[in-house]
Amino acid sequence: SASMWVGQQMAAGLDFWGFIKSLLLGGAILGVYTGLLGYVGAKTGLSMDLLAKRAFGEKGSYLSSAMISFTQIGWFGVGVAMFAIPVLVAGGCMTASAYFGIDSLTVVSYIAVPLVAILGTVAMVMAVRQGNGTIVDQFAVSSGSVTVIGGAGMVVGSFVSGGTATPNFARFAKDAKSGTIATVVAFFIGNSLMFFFGAIAYIFVGGNDIFEVMI
Repeated sequence: SASMWVGQQMAAGLDFWGFIKSLLLGGAILGVYTGLLGYVGAKTGLSMDLLAKRAFGEKGSYLSSAMISFTQIGWFGVGVAMFAIPVLVAGGCMTASAYFGIDSLTVVSYIAVPLVAILGTVAMVMAVRQGNGTIVDQFAVSSGSVTVIGGAGMVVGSFVSGGTATPNFARFAKDAKSGTIATVVAFFIGNSLMFFFGAIAYIFVGGNDIFEVMI
């Protein structure tokens, strides 16, 4: 949801090719960064906090751990609010899944990831059908206020905090290779799709949320 929102902000200031360039550049930076962290986490089996302790010492790790903790609390709060306000039970399920650990999150992922991809694609197609002109034409209407570098910065900034916590999940991978591949695919391809879903909803429908397209 956060990536979709950033995609809307990018669409408001970039033309189509500028948007694509920003996605590729920002996604590549984020993919390399998180891929390396995923590799280290899967290779060592250590969490982000333990890796920070090795890198910066016990006291030095306090700062990085605190920054990640506070940003993730904020991110989780926004996600729960966006989803739990219309569907309160879903917010409780999100919290419960985290309580039961990685096995529960894995089950949720098998359900949620395909649904997000399918519903996002459906919403994007519906948005295009409701709008006038091509995707390139619609992007050009509101372009000019964001540079490609600025857009890439938005891509990186939108998920760099969550990406830094990658070892917390990648350490459960079967091996370093699979952990790295899964991380790069998630942050470079999966996250880019979320930006695209949000951008298409914005330029064709003008709503604050891609899910408004479904209404």
